[in-house]
Amino acid sequence: MALDALLHTRSVTKAGEQLNLTQSAVSAELRRLRRMFDDELLTRVGRHYELTPLAQTLIEPVEDVVARVRRTIEHRVTFDPAVASRRFSLVMSDYTMLRILQPAVRRAAAHAPGVGIEARQLNDLVPRMLGQHGADLVIGAGVDMDGIHSQRLSTERFVCIVSADNPDVGDELPLSLLESLPHLAIAWQPWMSALLAQKRGTGSLISELSTFLGPRPAEDRCADRRRDVVADSLMLAPFLVQGTRLVGLVPERLAHHFRDVADLKVFEPPFPMPELHETMYWSDLAHTDPAHVWLRQMIADVTADEADTGSSLLPGREADDRVLSVVGAL
Repeated sequence: MALDALLHTRSVTKAGEQLNLTQSAVSAELRRLRRMFDDELLTRVGRHYELTPLAQTLIEPVEDVVARVRRTIEHRVTFDPAVASRRFSLVMSDYTMLRILQPAVRRAAAHAPGVGIEARQLNDLVPRMLGQHGADLVIGAGVDMDGIHSQRLSTERFVCIVSADNPDVGDELPLSLLESLPHLAIAWQPWMSALLAQKRGTGSLISELSTFLGPRPAEDRCADRRRDVVADSLMLAPFLVQGTRLVGLVPERLAHHFRDVADLKVFEPPFPMPELHETMYWSDLAHTDPAHVWLRQMIADVTADEADTGSSLLPGREADDRVLSVVGAL
């Protein structure tokens, strides 16, 4: 546990706080680990510590060992949601939170009063969210990943949105007009790679679609001047487009839900647009855990109910504080 904490915090002080140990106790443990590995593991660079090359290679295997120990400690042969006490960490986009999190909270409150749900924004690649970020379940775009279990939940179509009072747009949105309008892009998120990976149609699809997807963090943000506005939330898109000349690309259900509220016009994209397959992912360590099996079935049921009933995106005003804790800005 000490090695795992030191590798992730890169700080004796923070590792001590995480482990509820004194700084001197963690320092002694670090000295022992250095002797055992015959490596410094942490080296001072300026005012901070950095991992040595050996320490960097230890992160994933140590995570795996710690996760297996925790699963073993928490393991139960059966799981009875009516009496069990368990807290799950879910990771998803703000749009997915709005769609399925609230009905999941309602169902958990009704059938599993001792179960808590912590929801966080999807802001990293799925394997890392399941690994070093410690998520029980990640919901994102459908892509194949080795060593990770998955189940498709739903399929999303994308549409173009503009403000209803946009002076340039009438009843149609041809490609030539779309190309001339300023673009609202969504800052790069992991699910966007799945859209660009589906290279259906011609190369113009990739060129056109990429203008709606914000640059990766390492990209030159001035490389494409058509990204006139870049936001990091799909949920904000309808309201950022409102009253402007911007054109945006958003999930169809989101567009139609906010069409009247944000005074929008909604159009089919004037280019071949791939669908986004929303999928939930979990690690091999969680695959046979009865509690995790229950969680996955609940999320699948909630998503299926939404598809069958066409229920509203917006959650009700009631929320059970015992069940729901949302971490991160929406």
